[in-house]
Amino acid sequence: MFEARYPLPAFYFRVHFDGNWGSDTSFQEVSGIGSEISTEEIVEGGENSFIHQLPKTVKHPKLVMKRGIAKNNSPLVKWCVKVLEEFEIPIMTKTVDVKLLGQRGNAVRQWSFNRVYPVKWNVENFESKKNEVAIESIEFAYTTCKRFF
Repeated sequence: MFEARYPLPAFYFRVHFDGNWGSDTSFQEVSGIGSEISTEEIVEGGENSFIHQLPKTVKHPKLVMKRGIAKNNSPLVKWCVKVLEEFEIPIMTKTVDVKLLGQRGNAVRQWSFNRVYPVKWNVENFESKKNEVAIESIEFAYTTCKRFF
């Protein structure tokens, strides 16, 4: 049953990594969902009023996820350590689904990212003047993205 009410709220979403990671995939923010076609400019001799823009390849921005700093035994933390600190070869990729949820918790939009692996992992600034949760940010590269619904 389709339960979407428009506009869709951005705060009710779920992230799922293949494998059984449970609540380890709770994030406060997900960004970088998008696609762009790169183009090649071709100048036609004698034609000065325009330049041809020919499509080349599809590019994707990095998928960025933010959350409170997790425990060291977190499966996601262990995977990031293997890839970014131990540089384990070959890099084990994952499939990641990001689901935007409706009022009843059902997915009303879904993006599925294939061959995902972490490329950057950092901790945001610590500030003694603020009373906030310490946040880690993880950036992922991926091969393809498919949108559902």
